[in-house]
Amino acid sequence: MLTEKLPCEAEIIRMLNEGHEPALRYVYDKYSHRIYFLAMKFLKSSELAQELVQDVFLKLWEKRQELDKDRPIEAWLYTVARNKVINQFKRLAREQQRKAGSPGAAEQMHGPDKADRRLLEGEARQLLERALDRLPEKQRRVYVLGRLEGYSRLEIADQMRISALTVKTHMSR
Repeated sequence: MLTEKLPCEAEIIRMLNEGHEPALRYVYDKYSHRIYFLAMKFLKSSELAQELVQDVFLKLWEKRQELDKDRPIEAWLYTVARNKVINQFKRLAREQQRKAGSPGAAEQMHGPDKADRRLLEGEARQLLERALDRLPEKQRRVYVLGRLEGYSRLEIADQMRISALTVKTHMSR
C-alpha cells in the first residue's frame, strides 16, 4: 500500500496510530539517515548514532497512538533525537564524574563544546521554523505568543480576541 503511491503525512500518521508496520518502515526509510547524520555530528560514534536511531524509531512505535496528525513527523523525530543526544552527553558526563571523582570534569571532557551546542540549537531552531511555517496562521501565532514570547493563555486570548479555550485548542494541536 505504501509503495503504490506516496501517502500524505496525515495518512502515514493515521496508519501509525493504527499499528500499521509498513508505515513505520516507510518513515524509517525516509528519515533514518537524517537522524543518523544528526547523531553522528554530535556523538562522533557510528555505534552510538546507530543505537540512537533505533531508540528514536522504537519510541516512535511506542508512542504511535499519541502522534498528532497536525504535527510533522520529521519535527517529532528531530525533537526526540535531539533530546536523546543531550541525554547521551549527560550520561557520559555522569560516568566521567564517577570515574574522575571531580564534579564538572566530565562535562569538560565529553560534553558538547559551545560550537557544537550552538550548532545543535541552530538546527533545532531551523526545524522549529520549518514546522511553524507549516501551521495555519492562527495556530502559528498562538504558538509564537505562548511558547516563544511567554504570554499566558489569557493574554494571548485577549491580544488575539479569541477565547482562552480556543488558545488551549490551538496550543494542543
